[in-house]
Amino acid sequence: MKKFTLLAAMAAVAMGANAQYVTDDAGVAPVLEKGVKTVYAWSLDAAAMDALTAKGVNVIDQQINDETRFLYIWDNTLVGNETSASPVGADFQTNGHIALTVGTVGWSGAGMCAVGPGTDFSDLDDDTYFHLGYCAMTNPVKSLALILFAGDAGNKPAQISVGDAFVDNGTTFPPVGPAPSDEWQAVDVKFSDLKKLCPTFTVPAVADYKGNYFSFLAGGVSGQNFDFDAIYLYTTKEAGIKGVEAEGTDLVITGRTINAAGASSIVLYDLAGKTVKRANSSVMGLEGIGAGLYIAKAGNKVAKVVVK
Repeated sequence: MKKFTLLAAMAAVAMGANAQYVTDDAGVAPVLEKGVKTVYAWSLDAAAMDALTAKGVNVIDQQINDETRFLYIWDNTLVGNETSASPVGADFQTNGHIALTVGTVGWSGAGMCAVGPGTDFSDLDDDTYFHLGYCAMTNPVKSLALILFAGDAGNKPAQISVGDAFVDNGTTFPPVGPAPSDEWQAVDVKFSDLKKLCPTFTVPAVADYKGNYFSFLAGGVSGQNFDFDAIYLYTTKEAGIKGVEAEGTDLVITGRTINAAGASSIVLYDLAGKTVKRANSSVMGLEGIGAGLYIAKAGNKVAKVVVK
């Protein structure tokens, strides 16, 4: 079975028709272009890790192993996708990528879990980013809940989604990207923005974190599938984001999406004051918007938006 590599993911995203929704690349190229000091590798191939190390990045290997970190599938609710329709193989071990299909019990979920002596996340801060590459080929899920740090460190997890807003027991997970498709795409979200999207989120600044550090819910439609790769955290040497937020704003720019929690509409203007796009919801995708500087407004909140 052919192994998935991040180089293949980069090529797929660069040519994909859905590129307007995603970060510049689903692999590690965007990180290599930034001033990055540390990467926490949760799912990266050896070539990607070597490329980061060669650039002087401190790579902390926290991938699934047989001793302290495991991928737990809850109550057999997901199964490994080993069909020929998977994009480039379905090995969901560290050297491949995670490829899973929803089972038959009406719900599904899994988690990357740290056990034993725990995992050191003490260097995480508001300038840390969460990065996730994802796709699906045959029968994609419509929504995926993504949960960061639901372990036992006393912190409150971040709960976001891709696709439709995910609702679990009355809790809505705000979307930060489009649903999976047959093109690799990615979300790339700063922790300071996660705290605005999820006001109760607190970073687990402990050296012996145990429990689920990344978990996900995929709904209950049997046969729907999704693929993950390029899962990592990174901290920049200097602050820098694509969206430059006005002081005190609740507008959050994540990749090619604008989020305004609690707002009923968002309006995007060019610098001449002309309306470029309007969304009658709390989320606006920037598809079809040309590169340049814009102003986003939701209620009385205003933020600059740089589209690249």
